[in-house]
Amino acid sequence: MMKRIGFFTLVALLSTAPAIAAESIALKRVPIVVSNMENSLKLYRDILQLTVESDNMMQSDPHDEKVFNVPKGGMTRSVKFNLGPDQIRAVGLFEVKGYKGKDPKAPYDHGIVFRVTRIDEIRAQAKAAGIRIIDFVELTTSDGQKGHELSMLDPDGHLVLAYQVDAPKN
Repeated sequence: MMKRIGFFTLVALLSTAPAIAAESIALKRVPIVVSNMENSLKLYRDILQLTVESDNMMQSDPHDEKVFNVPKGGMTRSVKFNLGPDQIRAVGLFEVKGYKGKDPKAPYDHGIVFRVTRIDEIRAQAKAAGIRIIDFVELTTSDGQKGHELSMLDPDGHLVLAYQVDAPKN
């Protein structure tokens, strides 16, 4: 029997594993199931300013339905985002008919973390758009850099973190 592990556990395991040749493993895409694409685009495209690489109406096939555990014909649209020239289609939103979002009482079992350069603007825009802000804190990275981290929930309750490291002081 295969044991389920959470996203953060997987990241921790990968970060503490012995060095792996760069070409043998790479993170390709973080898929996020959403209930309403237009509502989700307000955060990912408009506020975080992720670059849309593709936006397609779709009909899910049996493979999609099995992998994402959605009903037949449940996936209706996909939007994939680039995070720069070396991170093509790194984030994908997949709209699913009837998806109710994350249970607000359940632990946040996964999240996506973005390093940003305009944390104050993102915070203000998210607040104005009604995005649920969980916390905004001063941050010290594992290598001692200072900055700020914004924790928020997207419209379907997925944990989204944005952090900015301060410019070095001379």
